Amino acid sequence: MKKRRLFISAFLSMLLAFSIFMFAIISFNSNYLNIFKSNWNCSLPKTAVLSEVYDASEGAGFHGDGIRYHIYSYRYAEPILHSFNWQKSDTATVYHENIPQAADEWLDHICVPEEKRPDYNACCYTYLVQSDNSEAIIFWNRYVQKIYIVESFM
Repeated sequence: MKKRRLFISAFLSMLLAFSIFMFAIISFNSNYLNIFKSNWNCSLPKTAVLSEVYDASEGAGFHGDGIRYHIYSYRYAEPILHSFNWQKSDTATVYHENIPQAADEWLDHICVPEEKRPDYNACCYTYLVQSDNSEAIIFWNRYVQKIYIVESFM
C-alpha cells in the first residue's frame, strides 16, 4: 500500500512539474515580442509599455514562412526613439522599389483594411533583412503613438 501511495505521489509530482514547464514554454512562445526578438535579434523596449492593438497573418507555413502584421500602442516614446536607427527617407527593399510598396503588397496579401495600415508619410521606419531575404519593416508614428510591424518570412 505504501509503495502504491509513493508511486502515485511521485507520478503526480512529475505531472505537476511537466505542466508547469509546458505552461512556461507556451507563455513564452505566445508573446509576440519574444518571438520577434528571437527572429530578428532585436527587441522593442518594454519600458515603452507596449500594448498590442491589432494583429493579422496568413498563418504560418510549413517552414514558418508567411506574412505577419502587428500594431502596438505605447505609453512612453523616449525608449522607442533610442531602440532603432529610425529613417525618414525612403529606400529600396530586397524585392521592392521602396518601403511603402513592400508594406502595401504584404498587407494586401493578408487583407489588412486601410484604416489599420500605417500613414507612411507620418512614420519613421527601420528596415530589417535576414540572409534568407526574409524582411521586416517597423514603422513608428509618434503622433498617434503606434508601432506597426510588418514581416515577410521566406
